[in-house]
Amino acid sequence: MWGSSEHGAPNIAGSGLVRRLRIWAASLLKRRTVMAPIDLSDPLGGALRDTELLLAFAAQCHRKIRPEKVNALSVAVENVNAARCNGSAVSSHESVAFWVAYDELAIDMAPLSAHSIRASIQLLAPGDPTLKTLPPLFIPFVFGYGIEILFSLLDKVVKAFTQHEQLMHQKS
Repeated sequence: MWGSSEHGAPNIAGSGLVRRLRIWAASLLKRRTVMAPIDLSDPLGGALRDTELLLAFAAQCHRKIRPEKVNALSVAVENVNAARCNGSAVSSHESVAFWVAYDELAIDMAPLSAHSIRASIQLLAPGDPTLKTLPPLFIPFVFGYGIEILFSLLDKVVKAFTQHEQLMHQKS
């Protein structure tokens, strides 16, 4: 099916499977755009957009964010947005209130960040730039648990072999 190399080993380099995998990998690389965790052109505006994403994710994934934290952040966002819409400078009081409230939300959301959520959305739904609903993030967890189960089984196999060797060594 795959052909053979000069040593009799299967040669999968020319197979259709490898060719399809290369095409698939190339298409993933073409679609992938590099997203910076911070919008360097407008860090405050990027953080304001991130608050909506983080709060939506927290609500959909049943994170237990205290209402007073959400309220403080919402008020700070409204004040900063009002100042920006009026064309006036954001006051230091408004800026401090926003960043402190944003930091508290970020701490509650850790280890997730708006950047990691966007990256997960891009991996799970490439080609769809809009965020209509957050995709279920259980897929990475299922994959992680699958790897954990695999390593657990491998650990049991290794222990079984070592125990067998120890028993054979004790008998002799």
